[in-house]
Amino acid sequence: MYKVLIVDDEYLIREGLAKEVPWHEMGFEISGTAANSREAIACIEKIVPHVVLTDVKMPVMDGIELCKVLKYRYPHIKTVILSGYGEFEYAQKAIEYNVHSYILKPLNVDDLLELFQNIYNELQIQSRGEKNISASEDGLNIDRDEMTEYVFLKLLSREFNDYARCGEELAKVGFDAKNKYYCIMAFSYSNIEKKADGKTSSESLLRLAKCCLRQSGFEALYLDGIFYIVICSDKPIAQRDQNHFSKKFKDFMEEKLNIGDTGGTNIISMGVSSVCRDLAQLRHSADEAAAALNYRYYSGEGSVIFYKESVFDKNKSWNNSEVETAVNNISAGLLNNCSYTVVSTLKGLFSYLSSVNILDKNRLHIKFIQIYSAIAAEIKKEYIFITVLTEDEFYNRISGCETFKKLEDLFKDAVLEIEAQIKDYNLTSYKYRFIQKVKRYIDSNYSDRLSLDRLSRDFFINSTYLSRIFKEEADENLSDYILSVRMENAKRMLNTSDAKVQDISKQVGYVDYRHFCTVFKKVTGMTPLQYRIKSV
Repeated sequence: MYKVLIVDDEYLIREGLAKEVPWHEMGFEISGTAANSREAIACIEKIVPHVVLTDVKMPVMDGIELCKVLKYRYPHIKTVILSGYGEFEYAQKAIEYNVHSYILKPLNVDDLLELFQNIYNELQIQSRGEKNISASEDGLNIDRDEMTEYVFLKLLSREFNDYARCGEELAKVGFDAKNKYYCIMAFSYSNIEKKADGKTSSESLLRLAKCCLRQSGFEALYLDGIFYIVICSDKPIAQRDQNHFSKKFKDFMEEKLNIGDTGGTNIISMGVSSVCRDLAQLRHSADEAAAALNYRYYSGEGSVIFYKESVFDKNKSWNNSEVETAVNNISAGLLNNCSYTVVSTLKGLFSYLSSVNILDKNRLHIKFIQIYSAIAAEIKKEYIFITVLTEDEFYNRISGCETFKKLEDLFKDAVLEIEAQIKDYNLTSYKYRFIQKVKRYIDSNYSDRLSLDRLSRDFFINSTYLSRIFKEEADENLSDYILSVRMENAKRMLNTSDAKVQDISKQVGYVDYRHFCTVFKKVTGMTPLQYRIKSV
């Protein structure tokens, strides 16, 4: 079993993660929990876990500082960060501290299970590689495939930088890493479900990729949720060679994946790095390949994207003022019932967001959540009864988006839902909205001495006109509505409190206790005391 340490300042979250997740089924055990980073460091010194699962925002020392400590003192430990929407960009700073991955809160258990299954596979490979190194040092036979996979995983990870030693370990299994040309290809798939045997599709796909590459001598790896191919050649790797290989690999994989699959078409997308000449540059090449692969979110599933030729502007940064202008224009268009302004501004906003090309899908989703929430907040200032999506509801709606176009459509639908509500609200008669306002006032102030004259003064309206329109819109007299509100509250108090009947009488607006009893009996057929006894 691999050991996991959970770090979170909220007790219920710590206990929930420890007890509700099937850790043992995935090959893990919870070896400890900590309420903050200082406690975590003390635990780490005692138990030396394989994985640390930590929240970002905590007292004493936050999760980012903990990641920094782990990088320099325990670089072999894999760190997973939990972060909320508002903390995500802050959490991304931890990438420089060798963070393995991050998960958004509210936590999706399926995502957590998939992530830890991947971590388990990586730890298994690492364990086999370390055994091979030990066997090599003892003069025993070692498995060439396992050794090369282990070494290249180290080269592509951020946990290791002893490139000379990697070259030596490769040389032990007959792989000459010097004077080579390297290219990294990252690939992903869509529409693959977990198999009935419980093994993840990532394991199945990695085995299939290795089968495809067996004759070429290239290496297939799975690291931090991404599949990689390490292409190695004694000769320069021309783009036509990259094109030929990527097409051949893509066709092979899609053909094998779609045989007998009735659940739809499986599609392989690929990102291709530039060529490098040194093992020390492989991590950078892997980053290029991953960035190119992530661009499929904009270009569409099934794309083969070359990093050097990709159309996104790698240097274009986020512009808050441009986004704020769009939010203000969309809000104004909604409030002023101007559909043209809303639609045209949305089109410009999407164009800007696609030009920035945020390649981290979670980060892009959070930007959309922030923009929607800002628009919703502006609308709620004017229309407090309009229903808008919460952050969680909006995230749940867009989290499954696999293309930017789908994200556009869902965002536009959410905004147009607000527009439709505003139009419906504005079509409702002014008199109806006014009477609803009067009703809410009565509901909140029924204990006062309410009367037609009092309400007409409070709402600056002629008493005769108020009486007439209340009857028209509410289909009952104003005095009857006041009476019904008082009686319903009196019944509630008689049912749920031990207060004296005289006190309840005053609380529902009757100074004269006897008059209250008379009215109550007329409405319910019982005296207040009889009603209370019957309720018991």
